[in-house]
Amino acid sequence: MEQKEQEMYTKILGISFEGRQRNIPDLKVGMTGFLEREPDNKFDSNAVKFMMTINGVDKHLGYLAKMHAVDFAEAMDRGLEYSYTIRDITGTDAQNKGVNVSIARVN
Repeated sequence: MEQKEQEMYTKILGISFEGRQRNIPDLKVGMTGFLEREPDNKFDSNAVKFMMTINGVDKHLGYLAKMHAVDFAEAMDRGLEYSYTIRDITGTDAQNKGVNVSIARVN
């Protein structure tokens, strides 16, 4: 799949749920994190989470969009790994902020 061979630019979805907004002040453009499968997700068995280690603790920031998750889940289930780099933090003057990232294959 071409999008996994090159970097893919996307936004983190679900960052406004389950208290994830409180992680945003710790994030900076250029920081890197990793993608993790969540096959037991009750809403989507192909769910892929954006994870970031902050102060030595792995934090769940949100999810990859379903339309991309199905392909990434299949690849990750075959052993491929992906990281992401924060490219933009949006809505800095709004109550709810967003995070845009680029995803790249690690192996």
